[in-house]
Amino acid sequence: MRVGIVGGSIAGCAAAALLHRADHDVTVFERSESGLVSRGAGILMVTTSWQDMTARGILDGTVPACRAGYSRFVTRAAGAGLQ
Repeated sequence: MRVGIVGGSIAGCAAAALLHRADHDVTVFERSESGLVSRGAGILMVTTSWQDMTARGILDGTVPACRAGYSRFVTRAAGAGLQ
């Protein structure tokens, strides 16, 4: 089956990985016109999501990880490139 996924965030990529492993032809569509380097140095997820993705083989023990004592979200105004 051919599958299109809109959005290359953690959910889109996780869905794509699972569908690909189930032998589907998957294409992920991401609207960002530039590299994602300015988006941050990592991905923050709740512990249960991390455990589920590890159990399903999407992540493995070689992925660098640390526990965050707190989280802070910084966003940019639409089109302004400012925090």
